[in-house]
Amino acid sequence: FACSRPYWNSAGYTALGSAAGIRNCILIDLSAIMLREGVWRSAIQNARDAIRETLPTDTIAVYTFDSELRTILPLSQARGLPVGKRKESAIAAIEPLGSLKTG
Repeated sequence: FACSRPYWNSAGYTALGSAAGIRNCILIDLSAIMLREGVWRSAIQNARDAIRETLPTDTIAVYTFDSELRTILPLSQARGLPVGKRKESAIAAIEPLGSLKTG
């Protein structure tokens, strides 16, 4: 299982995203490796930053994983959010994770 950030050239991404938006899934690792000093805090901040980089028309779902996948903000719910509330809702969904003990 691997995750990577796809490469989008700016013009192509903007043109595509401005019409219908892109579906984004933020995956946050809850495994024990995240217990290393500073790693968890950095992961949550990186998730916030990734959400802030999305376009207003994008849909943002949030999931956590370790030995199983857990839904925090499902794509179906995120899709139904008003365009102006999508980023705010995704960031609010990850905020409780900031104080979570991983592992």
